[in-house]
Amino acid sequence: MKTRNLLSALTITASLFAGSAHASIIYHVDRTIGNGSVIGTITTDGKLGNLITRDCLEHGGAPDCLPRSNIIAWDLLLNDGVDSFTINQDNSIYFNAISPYSTNFWATPNSLLYDFTSPGFDWFSYASEASLGYESPDWQLWEGHESVYAGPAVWDTSFTFEDYYAQTQTQQRGTEVIIGSVVTSVPEPDSLILLALGLASIGCARRIKQG
Repeated sequence: MKTRNLLSALTITASLFAGSAHASIIYHVDRTIGNGSVIGTITTDGKLGNLITRDCLEHGGAPDCLPRSNIIAWDLLLNDGVDSFTINQDNSIYFNAISPYSTNFWATPNSLLYDFTSPGFDWFSYASEASLGYESPDWQLWEGHESVYAGPAVWDTSFTFEDYYAQTQTQQRGTEVIIGSVVTSVPEPDSLILLALGLASIGCARRIKQG
């Protein structure tokens, strides 16, 4: 009887831990775009499959967008061969310009992919274009293309549209591309606890069967 009670307790505890073990995923990014690059991390809430977000252009920016997005954080060093600029969730915004709750990002346990063959426009942009000029430091992904621009963040009269287009690094993409990968790490405490509880449950089940 005591063994049965112990098995029940272990099962309940394992279920509780399993419910809390759903964790965010950090994807490491190392992109080469023409003479430029994007290096850093993108963190999701752990959702697998097609990632979604609120349409920031339609619904008014970061306060409406970020809490509803599966992309919860990023830390990216942009380099366009001339300037470098670091953007993160505190100084920039993730835009999605196709439709509410739909992106071209796809997540697996090990990789973050982007489908360049599908219509759409996703980008990580420093603050807001409206407040900083026509363009600001950003990493853009859209149908068939990927680009990076790292500055200047605020234009003056000496910086022209021609300068911007000359400085922006763009590369054509025609397939689904791995944008980031998970680096193998030591198991988290939750994972170790679940493993121990699972082994204990198996042991108890065998003792019950033998008894």
